[in-house]
Amino acid sequence: MIMSVAGMSNCTIYTSFIPQANEYYEMSVSGMLGAHSSHCKAELYRVDETTNKISPVEFQYYGECREPAK
Repeated sequence: MIMSVAGMSNCTIYTSFIPQANEYYEMSVSGMLGAHSSHCKAELYRVDETTNKISPVEFQYYGECREPAK
């Protein structure tokens, strides 16, 4: 669960992934929080410590708490 909070607004994203041993990861979280409209986005990257190269990692996305049920 990733939660962003700004004042009285919040946004929660539900995700999961299985980290691999001896791997390093970086997560980028962005979005906009407000009283009338909020959205969140999370991106996960694998970091190669030797080259500092980052590559995207697929992860299971379950949705935002504010999204309508599908």
